[in-house]
Amino acid sequence: MFATQQSHLIRCLELLWYLRHIAVYTGKKPEELDQLQEVLGLNMTDVVGALDGQRAYELQLHAMMYR
Repeated sequence: MFATQQSHLIRCLELLWYLRHIAVYTGKKPEELDQLQEVLGLNMTDVVGALDGQRAYELQLHAMMYR
């Protein structure tokens, strides 16, 4: 059960990371970013710290495609 919860949390963190990059590259901040951060009780520093460097790099590449 813990592994499933951890997996869901990681996916939420990845979504936050992805949304943040869309916001940075488009200059617009999606409302979902604020809502998701509020629900999780996290800020972007927590998210960045929680994601592994390679995965963060992959997500950043995906976000750059939406520039």
